[in-house]
Amino acid sequence: MNSVSLVLSKLSDLIELAAISQTDFEKAAVFSATTALTGMLEAEFSEKRPHAMENIERLRWSICAMVGYDISNGHDIARHQSWARAAVVALEDTLLT
Repeated sequence: MNSVSLVLSKLSDLIELAAISQTDFEKAAVFSATTALTGMLEAEFSEKRPHAMENIERLRWSICAMVGYDISNGHDIARHQSWARAAVVALEDTLLT
C-alpha cells in the first residue's frame, strides 16, 4: 500500500474536488478514486486499528454523497464536506496513536 499519509492527502484533495465537480465524468472520477483509496485504508486499518473503520466509512460516504454516488440523507454538500474533513483529521490522529 502507499503511505497512509499520502492516501489521506489524496482523499483530502478529493473532498475539495467533489465540492466543485460538475460533469458526470468528474463525479465518476472522484467516486472511483475515493472507492479505491478508502479500500486501501480499510485493508490497512481493519485489523490493526478497527476503531478507525467508522471514520473511513464516514469519509467514503460523504465524498460519494457529494458527487451523487450515495444517498445524501438530505444533507447538503457543505455538510458532507465538513464531515469528510473531520474524518480525515480523525484518521490522521489515529496514525499518531
